[in-house]
Amino acid sequence: MTRRESLLLAGGSLAGIPVGAVASQLVASKPQSEPPRFENKVALVTGSARGIGKAAAQLLAKDGATVILLDIAEQIASVKYPLATLSDLKQAEKDIEDLGGTCLSFQGDIRDREGLSQIATEVESQFGKLDILVANAGIASMERFDSADIGVWDDVIDVNLTGTANTVHAFLPLLKKSNLGKIVFVSSQLGRKGASNSTPYVAAKWGMIGFAKSLALELGQFHIACNIVCPTATDTGMLNNEFVLNKLNPDNPTIEALNEKWGKYAQIPGSILEPEQVADMILFLCQDSSSHLSGAVFDVASNEPAGNLG
Repeated sequence: MTRRESLLLAGGSLAGIPVGAVASQLVASKPQSEPPRFENKVALVTGSARGIGKAAAQLLAKDGATVILLDIAEQIASVKYPLATLSDLKQAEKDIEDLGGTCLSFQGDIRDREGLSQIATEVESQFGKLDILVANAGIASMERFDSADIGVWDDVIDVNLTGTANTVHAFLPLLKKSNLGKIVFVSSQLGRKGASNSTPYVAAKWGMIGFAKSLALELGQFHIACNIVCPTATDTGMLNNEFVLNKLNPDNPTIEALNEKWGKYAQIPGSILEPEQVADMILFLCQDSSSHLSGAVFDVASNEPAGNLG
């Protein structure tokens, strides 16, 4: 409300017109509520059984999108913290439906190209197109490169980088059917700086940025925008677990203690992010009004050093 409107509603008159009449005209002239930003849009979010992926899927559904959840929803042997479960995936689907959203979920491994192709065929059969792809699925490692089994490298690269490429390849034909297609890649602050004990994760997240920027150049002719979100530490299952907290803050391996420690590193004092804070940026990049942006990297963070804090 403008200062002028406040004065009118508080009392008095303007140019001899009674306050009530002016106030009524002001209220009547207010724009009607906007339609949902993602009405008639179909969005697929990987790694969406929990964390950032789930938060992004919920916000998209609240704003009118039909949402497709895709998550491995089972453990990978080399990952030393608990991954999402099938129960988590089903709960994420139910949570969206409880919000009044339309949701479909698939349990699938983005390393499995044939499986992704089958899911893409099912999506095409049900919806005929895909407007938004949020490439969020990923796993982390917290071991020195010289002492970790090389299989850790293989799994992290295969999921975070090759799996992301597999996902884009499988769903690109459907994205090309959209008028304004969107791909949002969830990288990391570690995709822009180095960190010890996270070599394969850092390599994959750097690679994701290069992949996305190159795709932006190739896919512009199809009106598909490709952008990258780089969050700082976020309170998800990847971070908030016994194994990772012991690695990051062995003296006091709790999320509260890490939160306090992390806040000291930021230029603007802050804390570990909530998934919804990252999802807000993803949503901005998914809407039609951001279609002029492509190949851009967006830091969801203050400017803190990475060091050993992942």
